[in-house]
Amino acid sequence: MKQLVSREPWWELPPKVGQNEKDCSWGYLEQYDDGSFRFDNTQRPSDEEIRNRKGCRSNPNREVAPHQND
Repeated sequence: MKQLVSREPWWELPPKVGQNEKDCSWGYLEQYDDGSFRFDNTQRPSDEEIRNRKGCRSNPNREVAPHQND
């Protein structure tokens, strides 16, 4: 049986430009010892967990490059 290795607060979708990340749908990204990942959105992380998370960061000042047809 696979074992849970880590569980981190993670958004379901990244915030849109200008959107406050608190308004995103949140859950937990779970990593297992077999290398698999699972997103669990059955429970929202606390605001403190979201503030103190290690990953799942965005740059609100990022510019999205337009897609080019090659």
